[in-house]
Amino acid sequence: MDPKNYQYNPGYQQNQQPGYPNMPTMPIQPVQTQPVYYDSNSQMNLTVKPKRNWNFGLFSCFEDLEGLVCAFFCTLCYEYTLFQRAGEGCCDCICAGLVPLRTKIRTERAIEGSLCEDVFAVACCTLCSMVQLSNEMKASPPLV
Repeated sequence: MDPKNYQYNPGYQQNQQPGYPNMPTMPIQPVQTQPVYYDSNSQMNLTVKPKRNWNFGLFSCFEDLEGLVCAFFCTLCYEYTLFQRAGEGCCDCICAGLVPLRTKIRTERAIEGSLCEDVFAVACCTLCSMVQLSNEMKASPPLV
């Protein structure tokens, strides 16, 4: 916009700062809608998949005693295999921890939950959470 096209609006009250001249103002028009850009040639079908519950509860780890024993006696190895099966690397296993992995698996498989629930499950029941993630990855493939 050209500054010459600004018009002074006498009904508009400005808070003038000392030492600054009275600048002309332009009425502000609110944005009604945000611009949306899409490719008319592409056939985008955006569907929202309904969220579901976990196939295995947090304390169903006691039903998988083999997994629980492996997670208990060889925690780091079990965690590393979880990360490998989820397509994550060794650095993610060492640096990130289980909360991002749990969130990734929950999101990829459209499972109900929140980040707070993930933090709570990993902090309070780490071994059960690991076994739950392992069983969930065996039972259902990612949707995305």
